[in-house]
Amino acid sequence: MTAMNVIDADFSPLLRVSRISKRFGRTSALADVDLDVPRGSFTCLVGPSGCGKTTLLRCICGLETVDTGRIVCAGRDITDLSPSARQMGLVFQSYALFPNLNVTRNVAYGVPRTLGRREIERKVDALLEAVGLSGYGARRPEELSGGQQQRVAIARALAPEPSLLLLDEPLSALDAQLRLQVRAELQSLQKRLGVTTVMVTHDQAEALAVADRIAVMKEGLVVQAGSPFDLYYRPADRFVAGFLGRMNFLSAKAQAPGCVQLASGEAVGVDTEGLAAGVAVDLGIRPEDVVLSPEAANDGTCLGLRVLRREFVGAMMRLEAVHVGCDAVLALDVPARLGRTIGEGAEIEVLLPAARLHVFPAGQV
Repeated sequence: MTAMNVIDADFSPLLRVSRISKRFGRTSALADVDLDVPRGSFTCLVGPSGCGKTTLLRCICGLETVDTGRIVCAGRDITDLSPSARQMGLVFQSYALFPNLNVTRNVAYGVPRTLGRREIERKVDALLEAVGLSGYGARRPEELSGGQQQRVAIARALAPEPSLLLLDEPLSALDAQLRLQVRAELQSLQKRLGVTTVMVTHDQAEALAVADRIAVMKEGLVVQAGSPFDLYYRPADRFVAGFLGRMNFLSAKAQAPGCVQLASGEAVGVDTEGLAAGVAVDLGIRPEDVVLSPEAANDGTCLGLRVLRREFVGAMMRLEAVHVGCDAVLALDVPARLGRTIGEGAEIEVLLPAARLHVFPAGQV
């Protein structure tokens, strides 16, 4: 099977990372990391700086050796293989194109030397067509846009027909507008080619936009992996909830079964299974889930807030408002036409729908 086959229907893991660890001197970069990458998927590794995501990528491709654990790709144990023997394509942050070679020769550099000249030419032409660059073969890298350079780098990485494509922060050098365009092109290209892809990015919004699987890392561990929808709406802990998008947090204590009490005294109905009475918790809710001007409160909890500031973000207006009872600041997103009518200092009433609330152990970071 080549890198250009369509996604397998069984969505089985192509890559399995099992309990790998890596230390640099006294610093632990990876600590018993487990990760499955489904065949044909676009998986993003995200996390704060220093969490180990780039080290994990380098261990997968063989640029770093692991201290413990195993890496299996396409049924082969590749833990101790050299980078060249792993059948992986790697695209660096800078794309690493040869400035003195035209597009054709850059891509041809990745083609196995065992092929004849005409076969190499046919393969290069097919790759350039696949990435939407037919007719660009004679151009030099400096004559291409950032997005086109990225596609050349991907074509070169795909030339040896790798089982896995690895991308290390491929969009970080682009300006904001071009970044949006190129990430859409990248997602479309990956789906069209069906090549299993793992990308490192520090941009959470980028991961949510392009990936069909995300692995969130913290301090050398994968703390949660799954679909963007699952991680956004069902975060495993407070760290994941706050890292992927914005999450409001309110301090509370477990009371009777199915009920917690806010620091300001309001009782809130939530799932408290496994929580003893008196245990401190944090309630989380996304800004888009806070309901402004509720007409009925039978499915949630009403709070009175005072608006501190407004932020216009196009179609939406983000309001930052304080709950006077406990000084907690909440963000809520409302349509811009409505938000512009609410000034700073305004008193508003909001509803926290019970179905949109998350419960996390207090003090978790």
